[in-house]
Amino acid sequence: MLKYLEARADEPYGLYWSQADGLAPRQAMAFYTRDGKVILGLADLPERAPELLQELARFAGSCHALLGWEQRPPETAREFIEWCQRRG
Repeated sequence: MLKYLEARADEPYGLYWSQADGLAPRQAMAFYTRDGKVILGLADLPERAPELLQELARFAGSCHALLGWEQRPPETAREFIEWCQRRG
């Protein structure tokens, strides 16, 4: 699936993975955007969220990160960056 989506940069799609054994993070997400980028997400306990967000941003080499709840990210990277700037 990842290779398929990477080859089709204009196809928006969301992937979810769950961790059943109680290890952190509890869920991981990858949202492929209409402009060929990927927005990554993690779900865990609220008290761990800031730490996991920083770790994910370092892993991805991103300077744009945002805490959110039960909300699908926008369909383009530009819109996501705008969200981060408004809420940051």
